[in-house]
Amino acid sequence: MTLRPDALDDFLSFFDRSSSRIRSFPGCSHLDLWMDASDPSVMTTATSYNGPLTIVPESD
Repeated sequence: MTLRPDALDDFLSFFDRSSSRIRSFPGCSHLDLWMDASDPSVMTTATSYNGPLTIVPESD
């Protein structure tokens, strides 16, 4: 994904707050956030799961 330069700090804070929740999904074995070495506004997330992934919608 490519982020606006002025949104980088907000995104990194959001990812930091969300990462423990993502890692707690059943079967999640790995979560990474990679930043492009030549352009810090380009980032990639990588998540690995063991077994099938089941996403349950949040209740209000």
